[in-house]
Amino acid sequence: MDYTPSQATSRDTVAEFIGSRLRVQRAALGLSQEQLARRTSPRVTRAAISQIENGLNCPKVMVLEALTRALHLDATEILEDLRQFIEQDHHAPADPERLRVEAKLHFDQGNYLEAVSAYQQAVYTLRSQVESDPDALDLLLRTQINLSVALRRSGALRAARKIAEETIEQTERRPILARAYIALAAALEKMNQLKLGLVATQQAVALTDDSDRALRAQALNQQGTALFMLCRFDEAHDVYRAALIDARESGDLPHEIKILGNHGLVLARRGNTNHAIELIEQAVSLAARHRKHGAQAWHLATLAHVLLRAERLHEADDRAREALDLHPAEPITAFRAEWTRFRVDQLENIAPRNTRRLDRLTRYYRRVLPVHAAPEIEEFRAFTGLCGSAGAGGN
Repeated sequence: MDYTPSQATSRDTVAEFIGSRLRVQRAALGLSQEQLARRTSPRVTRAAISQIENGLNCPKVMVLEALTRALHLDATEILEDLRQFIEQDHHAPADPERLRVEAKLHFDQGNYLEAVSAYQQAVYTLRSQVESDPDALDLLLRTQINLSVALRRSGALRAARKIAEETIEQTERRPILARAYIALAAALEKMNQLKLGLVATQQAVALTDDSDRALRAQALNQQGTALFMLCRFDEAHDVYRAALIDARESGDLPHEIKILGNHGLVLARRGNTNHAIELIEQAVSLAARHRKHGAQAWHLATLAHVLLRAERLHEADDRAREALDLHPAEPITAFRAEWTRFRVDQLENIAPRNTRRLDRLTRYYRRVLPVHAAPEIEEFRAFTGLCGSAGAGGN
């Protein structure tokens, strides 16, 4: 195998391409760099992995093969993707708009690694265009924000944070800055840097106004999430109410659905269970009416969780089953729904079925842990910790 850069392709570009692929896959598997180092044969040090992932060093073939084996990747396939990228980028320049459409399709289908790859190619292409066409800068910055979101959803949190911060440094345009701060806040919250995340959301909200109420709804929704995670439920309640008004006034249906579900969770934590169920059911109904099946499944899982806490076991089990039937391919949705059904069986003393569900949950857990901090995950960790399960180890 050979991946020596051509004269038209810098070694840095090759290193970034390979490093990004390896970093995203490691994060998706829930491995730390140290854990990956221990899996490699011949041994690759953690320091070397860090340099490779950050695009500071182009790995030799033997090192690349060791890393791809440990990550369950095909080295030949990575090098073929690299060859195609080089040819596309330097001999027949890719259309960044086509790549963005391709990336969004992958993202909407939950194929976050593929979305990351397409957004990265679009970013590389746009960076080369900006030098001769300054008007391409806005599209580049928007694509970098999309890439940050896709990286976060794939589990590459540090990379997501880094590219959001880079975007903030590259512009003074308020709408783009607001979106970049929203992306930064989301990454920080997933990294459990909640106070920094809240500060980023405050910056995002301050950059919005009545001229773009959809954007303000998104910023407020992210601020509500930060407050919720900090257990500041009364403040989160007020913020979500304001966000919902903006989303409805602007006709931003996806965020209206999301805010309804989030607001419902806050109400549940404040003890207003009936109102919480009412709002989450509105989110489910809206998503179903507009064929947003991923959102519908997510909020069904949320509804099941709230019903379980209210000890309405049969209703909780029914909603969780509906979520699994709707969107079984999304790991976090499946995990949340399976956990609710596991708890229902446990409370009803159905042991054999629970053993099978626990096996499935452990497999899902490895995939969703780096990306999500849902309450079901925390409950699962507490449960498996009490039971001494070796299958629920974190990063």
